[in-house]
Amino acid sequence: MSNYNNAELIYSHSRAKMLDNCQRAYYFNYYGSVGGWRQDATQRTKQIYKLKQLQGLNAILGEAIHAAITQLIINPAMNDLDFKRIINKTIHLSYRNSLDKKQEWLNNHKLFKMLMEIYYFGQIKMETQQAIIDKIEACRTNLCKCKSLFEITSGSNILTIDELKEYAVNGHKTLVRIDALYQTKNTGEYVVVDWKSGKGSAEEIEQVLLYVYMVHKALNVPVEAIEARLEYLLSGDSASFRFNAQDMQFAEKIIVEDINKMQKCLLDVDKNVPLPEVYFPMNKSSRCKYCNYQELCLSNIDLHNNSLAAIS
Repeated sequence: MSNYNNAELIYSHSRAKMLDNCQRAYYFNYYGSVGGWRQDATQRTKQIYKLKQLQGLNAILGEAIHAAITQLIINPAMNDLDFKRIINKTIHLSYRNSLDKKQEWLNNHKLFKMLMEIYYFGQIKMETQQAIIDKIEACRTNLCKCKSLFEITSGSNILTIDELKEYAVNGHKTLVRIDALYQTKNTGEYVVVDWKSGKGSAEEIEQVLLYVYMVHKALNVPVEAIEARLEYLLSGDSASFRFNAQDMQFAEKIIVEDINKMQKCLLDVDKNVPLPEVYFPMNKSSRCKYCNYQELCLSNIDLHNNSLAAIS
């Protein structure tokens, strides 16, 4: 019986970037893991599914910061201590559970978030723990000075906060999670915000371009009336972008080309059935030591000699 029960190819920017970065990881994440929760699944499928559930410390921290910001927007009276408590509780719980309850997690991968670093290396170095503490403090401090947060909590018309939205692009289902979308109180302009708890990268500009494209199409808003902002909470910096009609054409081209690349990985496009695993080569790079699936790809390498770098 086939594992593939998702008969529709769903596009997202993160999915497209995973395919660009490593075809093998893409296969594991979107196809090889499917059905791994079933009792009748093969051992390999179960293993891939298990590894898919791992989460890196940076990813969990990012989720915790986003959750705390959402709570702050919902409840502006929340103080700094409450903000830090939400984040610290999430991090501490994941850390303790990963250390003390690994066997329980192996029996039920949905019990809690297993830290990838604990799963592979058994510990998190003290300097890495201190880096996390410093990162939380920096993000909290800089958030207090953030223009976007001030506007959101000062009477703006909030349209969405950290919600997964579904859009259609040329008949293809597309999933987008926008951190914040609101209309300013004074000008009525639309602002798309992406909170960043790490360092910047060139990919982020393409990401907010696609966000603006989705808002432009879904709400039928002139693109000139939409501002995109990247809020770098770690450094306190902010970047603002304005796009035009030509940029919107380019955004649509990106999505169409990405979907075409994904479809070339399929044996049956209508049923979303992939080519065999052998057609998805591993892209060995510095990213490998941060990948959930290194147990499968790097089995002949001493992982403990490739210790994870401190939080960047």
